[in-house]
Amino acid sequence: MIDIFNDPKIVQLGIFDYNELNNRIEEHRTGKRDWGFSLWKMLNFCLWVNMYQIEGFE
Repeated sequence: MIDIFNDPKIVQLGIFDYNELNNRIEEHRTGKRDWGFSLWKMLNFCLWVNMYQIEGFE
């Protein structure tokens, strides 16, 4: 999941606040808070971007 979020194509889109994303991943990983559904949606979006080779938003 982290590798997909850090894919250069995804980072280049500029759609994520990576400080917030990393905080959510850490809170989820440690059991402090359940971000599973939110992370799952973001992960699926990234997979969709890669599958359809989305270059950017206009």
